Amino acid sequence: MENKLTPADSFVVLRKTLLNDNDRYLLTLLYQPIIGSCAINFYFTLWALLNGTILTKEKTHHYLMAVMHLDLEKINQARERLEAIGLLKTFVKEGSVNNYVYELYAPLTPESFLKNPILTASLRKNLGQYEFKKLTDFFSVEEIALTEYQDISKKFADVFQITNYEVSDGDFLDQKVNEIDVDGEINLDLILQGINEDLLNHKLITNDEKRFLKNLALIYNLNDEIFKELIIGSINQYKKIDLIKLRKKCEGFYQYENDGKLPTLAFKKQPENKRSLKTNVDKRNQMIYFFETTTPRDFLFLKNNSTTISKNEQKILSYLLLDLKLNPGVVNVLIDYVLRINDHKLIKNFVETIASQWKRAKIETVSQAMEFAEQEFKKRKNYRTSKKKTENIPDWFDKKVNTKKPDKKEVDQIQKILAEYK
Repeated sequence: MENKLTPADSFVVLRKTLLNDNDRYLLTLLYQPIIGSCAINFYFTLWALLNGTILTKEKTHHYLMAVMHLDLEKINQARERLEAIGLLKTFVKEGSVNNYVYELYAPLTPESFLKNPILTASLRKNLGQYEFKKLTDFFSVEEIALTEYQDISKKFADVFQITNYEVSDGDFLDQKVNEIDVDGEINLDLILQGINEDLLNHKLITNDEKRFLKNLALIYNLNDEIFKELIIGSINQYKKIDLIKLRKKCEGFYQYENDGKLPTLAFKKQPENKRSLKTNVDKRNQMIYFFETTTPRDFLFLKNNSTTISKNEQKILSYLLLDLKLNPGVVNVLIDYVLRINDHKLIKNFVETIASQWKRAKIETVSQAMEFAEQEFKKRKNYRTSKKKTENIPDWFDKKVNTKKPDKKEVDQIQKILAEYK
């Protein structure tokens, strides 16, 4: 459900977690390279409004606009990025003025963050291998060999006397984190069911491991068949999936398919701040809405009348979304335009030439893309028309052809030839 945010809409912030100064380091060093400074600033602003309390007083979004010096589109985008990465949950009650509740969650610990394949891959992509290594070293714990030491730590009962006491059933704050909602396209249960139990012990697979597997498939853009083969190749002698080995295999496969490049997070659909604000439902606006709310992958599925896309098409999407950083809705229009003018064929070099032109033209919205495509189509049509006028027309082009109706014998012969090809 989409809600149009207005300056008059009110909000409160609810702290669902314990927050401390160490969290500021985690948010700045680990999360900011992925979601950007604007989203982190939004998080810190909500945190500051709490001022040590659990629930803030009601304020309007106009107040946020004034404090952050941002328009509503930027605030909404920052909010969505925090939601997507698990730092925020948003609830709304609709009315003449909408009321929002922002639930604030703690960042993951460094260990949990760096074990998450989506977050790690995105962080490494944005920082580069050298800075990524420096950051992981910063959060690493140096170990001391204790083999020659004796553990003399006291247990609780050695120090304290246990007496009868009562514990309240109240709900206490904890270091709560919000899991990233993975909306993948694989059917993990079906993949695992397809692996023989003699090879894999299904009972040993935990929910956390399943979540990890879904993350891998999402970030490395793997389909069911390929992911199944990679999993089988990562099962150890104990009939368990070696997650570290699997992760390396997924990364290696992705780099092989994408000329050594690492994946990064990208918007799955057209960003809210790049969508049309028109509400009328004429045919053109229906098309705009469709382009804006459909992922490029799903759009290609529809065009192919299939649930798969080729490796070449995957590379084209990767180039358009990750290399050129075109918005997904714009990519949909571009693909539709190329298929129309190029006899329903997606040729990588041809697509890249047109995409580079659109990038230089700074096309960011679906409306801009459609208008640009229409102008280019008219130019091509006018060019072909003028070219035909200047070309030498063949002698036969505009002459009538004398026809003679075939007799019955000739008709029988033609029918006999055609029958051989049925």
